[in-house]
Amino acid sequence: MLFHRPEEPRLKKLEKELAELREYFRSLRRKFRKLQEAASSSVTPAVEDPLSCVSHLEPDNILEVVRIISVQVFTSEDLKNHSLSGKKSVKCLEQPQSALNQEKLARLQVLIRSKCPLVTTSKIFMEKIQNLQKVLRRAGK
Repeated sequence: MLFHRPEEPRLKKLEKELAELREYFRSLRRKFRKLQEAASSSVTPAVEDPLSCVSHLEPDNILEVVRIISVQVFTSEDLKNHSLSGKKSVKCLEQPQSALNQEKLARLQVLIRSKCPLVTTSKIFMEKIQNLQKVLRRAGK
């Protein structure tokens, strides 16, 4: 003969609430993933003058200027999934990534050099863009 414990109805109620909370959490997680996908696939609206987006920044703040203007010229997905030159590298043993649009890249270089006089050579510019790409790729993992 089993004895009915007074805690049993309370325990069942708590288990039911726990199951409801777990389902609610799953639904929130699905919504969050959909929003993340939508945000990552959305195209950044083109701005006629990308320098207007960085007018408040100091010319010394090169990384922030590069980040903001680059996302105005290219999409985040382009920056993540393309290389600067499209050439095979030591790290790329298989098919190399396709190159970024060279016209846009040249425009980007002119814009950044006009805002940041410290970016004096193409090598410095390329390093800054590659650093931005590394950050975006790591954030996407």
